Parts: sequence; structure tokens; C-alpha cells
Amino acid sequence: MHTMEWPGIRSRVLQLLCCAMFAAGFGGSAAAQCIFDIDGNGQVDALTDGMLILRAGLGMTGAALTQGALGPNASRTDPTAILNLVNSNKATQYDLDGSGAFDSATDGTMIMRIMLGLTGDSVTAGATANSSPRADWNSIDLFVQGGCGAGPSAQLKDAARFLTQATWGPTHAEILALASSPPPQVDNWITQQFAQPRVNHLDFINARAALGTVSTSDTYQSFWTQALTGPDQLRQRVNYALSQIIVVSDQKDALVNSPWAIAGYYDALAKNSFGNFRTLLEDITKNPGMAIYLDWRCNEGQSAASLPNENYARELMQLFSIGTVWLNQDGTPMLDGSGNPIPTYDQSVVQGFAKVFTGWANAGTYWCHYPDTPGWSDPMIPWQGHHSLDSKKLLSLTPPGPNVVLAAQTPATENAQADLTAALDNIFNHPNVAPYIGKQLIKFLVTSNPSSGYVSRVAAKFNDNGSGVRGDLQAVIRAVLTDTEARDLTVALGPTFGKLREPAMRFGNMLRTFHATAASQRIRINDISDPRFGMGQQPLSSPTVFNFYPFDYSPPGPLGSAVPQLLGPEFGITDSTTLVTFSNNMKEVIFAGWISGPDELVLDYASLASLATVPTDIADYLNLVMAGGVMSPTTYAQIVFAVAQVPMTGSSWQSDRWKNAIWILFNSPEYIIQR
Repeated sequence: MHTMEWPGIRSRVLQLLCCAMFAAGFGGSAAAQCIFDIDGNGQVDALTDGMLILRAGLGMTGAALTQGALGPNASRTDPTAILNLVNSNKATQYDLDGSGAFDSATDGTMIMRIMLGLTGDSVTAGATANSSPRADWNSIDLFVQGGCGAGPSAQLKDAARFLTQATWGPTHAEILALASSPPPQVDNWITQQFAQPRVNHLDFINARAALGTVSTSDTYQSFWTQALTGPDQLRQRVNYALSQIIVVSDQKDALVNSPWAIAGYYDALAKNSFGNFRTLLEDITKNPGMAIYLDWRCNEGQSAASLPNENYARELMQLFSIGTVWLNQDGTPMLDGSGNPIPTYDQSVVQGFAKVFTGWANAGTYWCHYPDTPGWSDPMIPWQGHHSLDSKKLLSLTPPGPNVVLAAQTPATENAQADLTAALDNIFNHPNVAPYIGKQLIKFLVTSNPSSGYVSRVAAKFNDNGSGVRGDLQAVIRAVLTDTEARDLTVALGPTFGKLREPAMRFGNMLRTFHATAASQRIRINDISDPRFGMGQQPLSSPTVFNFYPFDYSPPGPLGSAVPQLLGPEFGITDSTTLVTFSNNMKEVIFAGWISGPDELVLDYASLASLATVPTDIADYLNLVMAGGVMSPTTYAQIVFAVAQVPMTGSSWQSDRWKNAIWILFNSPEYIIQR
């Protein structure tokens, strides 16, 4: 792997990216569609609008131009106004084949056919020449779908932005399908995704084990296969977000090569990602991967030699559910009479929960060694004689208010499950859970700095899904993704909206959006955590329980110095060095492929070859699929210029043009900052 130095990058790149999130007026191409409604009645009709374009192209004027060609309720009827409209767009919007001029016999014919609902060769047959820059249906369809050179429509922009938030990377076909689907498009898509079946990672591990030895690399292969190719893209994206809130990592010595434990943990998240948060708490608590990671499996409650381990008790509250201070329902800290945040718990509560989490181990035998067989993925069970019999102080549910206390037990009444149920109910019913979990999901999926109103609306859905149910994650996810703040492009282009795409997401976006495949038909991605030769971030391998970066991190510069201070959590693993090494490694992906041999993943440039003739077609395509329709004019011009420098000679000019264009946009703020 080579290293490339960019002039001045180490001193300026972070500031550039921070400013991209902060600068007012971050813009792009104008939102517009092809101007085909010539008579202005709100409808496109081949017998009226198409006829007007054809007649104007043939030089007809006055009454001869409009006679019999105006639709009902037409608002544009003056022949001069119609002629001016058509003439002002002939050389751009109506030049479908890209020849540089409008021709009624070719461009006009194709426009008429498109207005009649034809597609494919039925549009282009006899109406294009091989010498035309856009000589096939794919390139002409792209031109029309992209707004005929005027930029993607508002519907396409919203579809692209939504799928960027809800998947591991939108494809062009998915964007077009969503934008053209019956309304309400986003709600319907979410409903369909909730119904998608789930595939167990453990099934993959067990299948691999039947063929021989399994390792952590098999877990990674299963993860990336589902993330990049799974039809349940919403689950894949949400599950990855949950794995960064409720963290288990294979970086702990006991889990460093435990594919069953890690796969079982991720399956437990996926099983509940569209379920109820209370069930998720129960399943993840009993998950042996979690219990090993945070040291509460075989936690002894009746040992005179030591106190119960407090690790899981503390992190369950601090990181996985309520946070350290009381929150208002809009996610802001609740303050006492002196203006100080009110703590949600103290050490005595940690000790109380630690006693709850005692007496649990794997089924079969009370065996506390490391997990290396399939049985270690099964939920833990309580073991009589190992659970703490003491009373247990839990959380207060009002600030301030009395703490819930579980009564002491005797050997005859010992009931670890009853204590666990009461403790998890106590956490689940704490008022903080709704704004805490809701805000975290917003930050991982949509924006790092949601407004208090956005958080409040999502928290309300956690508290009540509309049918009196608390903790319905489907209702929460829908609220996160359909909120006005998430969908309004005006808000998205504001100075505080957006989030830095973390390395794993940028890597995954590229592979999925451009249909990366390998000769082996496998997606065999091993550890990519090394910033020198990988991406600096491997899912399921965070360095600590605090995830890859602090959720409240604010980078120095425009974000950190803003009043009020703005957050940029993903900047916690982003500096001038990691940006350069990551960029260099991704250059290998774009220009050559990931790894080598039969498992080498190569982006699919062959399907894009027919679109490489016209530089603006490439820029329009990338503006939609990578930038969500908000590419800046400067970046657009840079891409068009760079593409035009690749001559249309040799055997690889089409793919070379795409590689150069993708490389430029990949390193631009418009892509790195998700809007």
C-alpha cells in the first residue's frame, strides 16, 4: 500500500470537514425536473406537450404552434411564451442524445416516446446514432431521471438522502424505485423493511464449522455479507447503530477468537432491533457474549471473599439505557435549583444492580471458562446457590424520589429471575430511556446535533407508539427517519445539520452502491481496523465499551467553539493522519479492488460503461447516489473537468473515467459529511 501526501492536507483537512457541517449556504445543483410540462397544466402529455416541443423544434410559430396542442386547464397558452420556453431548453434539456443540438427527428421522437410511457429500446430504436454521446437507453434514462441536466428532482433527492440514512448505501436502482413508488413512499418502504425475514449469523458460523475450523474472520464475513447484500437493509443499518450503543467487542481477550459468542450477540440485537426495547434488555443481559465482555457471567453473590463485579451494572445504566444525568424529554439535562445536572444514580445503586446480576451462567454446567463451542451462544440461566440474597437498591423513577428496593431473600426463596425481571423493568420504566435511546439513534442514523424538538418527538413515540405500548422500536425508528427534521432538505442544508460518515460506513457505502463482487462470490472482508492497511474501524471490534468514539465528542474548531457547542462524535477517530491513510486505502478499493485473488472485491464499472461518454452524466449520477443531490457547483465542475481529461481511447477509458470521478467525490465534504 502506498502513501500519498497532499499539499497542506495535514493542516487543513479537519477544519475543512468541520466547516462543511457548519457553513451556512452549503448548496448544490438546483432541484428541478425535466421541463416537459410545456403548456403548464401540471401534466405531461405526448399529444400536447410533446407536440409543442416538436413543432417548436421544426420552427413553427404563432397559432400554428399551439393549435390543437394545448391541454385542458393550460396556464401557458401564448405561442411566444411557449416558443421562448422550448428554445431556451433545446440545447440542454431536450438534447437527449447529447449531440449538442435538438433534432426533432431524434430527440423529439424519443421525448414523445418517453411521454407515452415507453422504455428501453422502444425509446431509442431508430432515433439515435452510434456516434451520439448518449446512444443507448441506459444513458438517456439517466439523463432524464437526473432532471435533464438541471439536477435531480426533489423526489429523487429525498429518496437518495433517506436511503443513505436507512441503508448501508443506496444504489441508483433503489433510489429510482423509491422515488417512483406510490405515496407515502418512505412510510411504505419502512413497513416493507419491517416485514423482511432475518438471517442468523450463527447459522453461517455453524455451517462454516461443519466444514472445518471457524474463527473471527468468519464472523466478519457473515457481518459484511448481510450488511452489503441483505434485502433487510433497514435492519442491517439499525443493528449496526445498536451495536455502537449496546457494545460488545471481540477485542477483549476472552472474546478475541470466539465467533459463536460474537455472532450470538449480534443475532440477539438483530432479533430485537424491530421489537420492544424491554425484550432487547432481557435478551442482551442474558447473552453470554455480553456477560463475558462486561464480567458478570458467574458473578458470585454469596461469596465472603469478594463483592459482585459492578462492570455490567454500571455500563447498563451509563451507556446502554439512561445515561448519568436526568434528562428532559427533549434530551437536554435536567438541572437542580443551583443549575447543576441531577445524577441518575450513585454508587449504592451500582452495587444494588451488581447484586442483581449474580448467579447466572451457561446452561449445562456452572462452567466459567472461555466460549469456544456453539453452546456458548445460548442464553444464560440462573444457578441456585450463587445469587445474592441481600436487598438491592435500584433506580429512583422521579427526580428526586425514593429508590426502588428489592427485598432480601433466603436460600428457600432465592429467585434470580425475579430480581432480574424487577431490575430490568426498573430501568425500562425510567423516564430517561426514551430521550436517551431516541437521541442516540438519531445521531447514528441522521444527524449529530438534532434539535430538542426532534428528540422530543422521537421520545414521545418510545413512551407511547400510539397504541399505549412503551418501547416499540419500530415506532421509534419510523419516527427517527420520517421526522420533518430528517426529511426537509432545507433543514438538511442548514449550518448545524449532518454527520461525519464513519470509516466503516464509507467503506460499506462504496462497496454496496457500486455492486462490488468477487470471483469467489464471497464477501470475505477480514479485519479492517488497522488504519495503515485498512479503514481504521472494524465493526464488532471497538476498543472499549465506550464504542469507537465518545458519543459526546466535540472536535476542536468550528464545532467545538460554537455556542452552544456542537458535537461531531465520529471526529473522535478522525485526524489528518487517519484521513490520509484511509483515503489512500480507499483509492486501492476504487482503482484496483479490495485484497487480491478469488476473494478480491471489485466495483462494477462494466454496468456503468455506457454512461461514461458524457462527463456531466457521470457527475449527475454521482451527485444522486453519493451526495444525495447536494453536490456543490465547484465539485461538480471538478468532476466534469477530470473526466474530460481521460481520452476515449483504449480498452479501459470508461472505467478510468468513473474511477477518477468517484475518487474526487469520495474525498469531498459533500460525501464525507452525510446530509
